[in-house]
Amino acid sequence: KHESITILRKRFSELFGTIELEKASIKVIFENNLSSPHFLILKCNLESIDNMLCAIAFTSPPLTTIKISGTIKKLTSSIAIEI
Repeated sequence: KHESITILRKRFSELFGTIELEKASIKVIFENNLSSPHFLILKCNLESIDNMLCAIAFTSPPLTTIKISGTIKKLTSSIAIEI
């Protein structure tokens, strides 16, 4: 399990509680740690997106949101162009 997702889940739980954490259903879809820049593609329920962004903003060490998308296909194609 990636250290960043553990930190994010802990912060989310601290801010919104364990029930909201389970409702958010946060999952790692893709992890790029072989080449720079390192990034994760995370999935969560649409209803939890605001809480997720807040938890990302308040993690320590800080995490950065690169892109938000409604579909994985759209997200991966846009990230591939930017990198």
